[in-house]
Amino acid sequence: MSLRYLDAWEAFRTLTTGQLDQDEALKAGILIYIAQNPYLPALACIPLCFVRLRGKGTLPFPVQPVPLYFFLLSSVYIYDVWDQKGWIGFGDSWPTLFMVVGGICVLFPAFFMRAYVHADLEGRASPALRSSIALGAALFLAWSAGISGGYKIPAFFALPLMFSALLAHKRAGGEAFKAAWLMLACGLVIFRVGYEYPYVFPVRPMPRSSLIHDAGQVYPKASGVYVDAELLAKLRDLRDLRERYGSKYKTLPGFPLAYFLNNDPPVYPSEWLMDWWIGGEVEKAYQLLVERDIIVFMERDQADAVAPDAYASRRYSVPARVRALWRVT
Repeated sequence: MSLRYLDAWEAFRTLTTGQLDQDEALKAGILIYIAQNPYLPALACIPLCFVRLRGKGTLPFPVQPVPLYFFLLSSVYIYDVWDQKGWIGFGDSWPTLFMVVGGICVLFPAFFMRAYVHADLEGRASPALRSSIALGAALFLAWSAGISGGYKIPAFFALPLMFSALLAHKRAGGEAFKAAWLMLACGLVIFRVGYEYPYVFPVRPMPRSSLIHDAGQVYPKASGVYVDAELLAKLRDLRDLRERYGSKYKTLPGFPLAYFLNNDPPVYPSEWLMDWWIGGEVEKAYQLLVERDIIVFMERDQADAVAPDAYASRRYSVPARVRALWRVT
């Protein structure tokens, strides 16, 4: 209703679901979150099941389900990074447990928060119901973003679901304050290890140890940003092409912020001409290049690519048309 009131509904729909068919929407919006490997949360619950079967004893903090899950999550993620030698934003390390706990919180608020809240005697909504509605709204908003053409990962759900995990831990008799510090520590470790191989597009091995060249030696605006030799050479190519052909250019298929680096005003309204990200308006985007008589700088390592990083559901239709119809100078 808010989007319709602001006349933003059609733009929102186009940017989120406009380029998705039903199968892709089902996979990206639902199945991708519930079909993850459940072995990590299952392993985290083994000590609790053992104690319950014995009918006595209490678990020390490190082997309670939520802390143990984060220990396991960190360990598996570290192993995956060092095994694959690359940036990992997907895979078995996704926090499946967050989705389970968040679902319980939304669907069964009375069960989830019974120990801490009481129904309002004046008949107004209970704190449990209000909290549940707020979390449900956050999850819905995150899901709406998650079905776009961007990264469909449960990182969108991280904040409300980490809060849910803490509440679940406290509901089970654990120390929420200690668990919060553990989450922070594990998150910092995961972040540091994960960016031992920073993300680069097109995806290729690029360890931090190779980032020894200051991009400022090519572009002063990038001073302090360290890159590897391959990316430094690409920046030099961009600078040389700009000096040769002038400021009326467009980099394809990607290479965003090229205008900014060269202190040029943008001559084209879109940075990355992936079909999903231009709302499928391939003809309109292509004709704009022709009408404005724009020079195209094509990235060599993407010159023959028809789909980014082999994602068949995403296309480079505009760059493909340029390759087929334009003259190489």
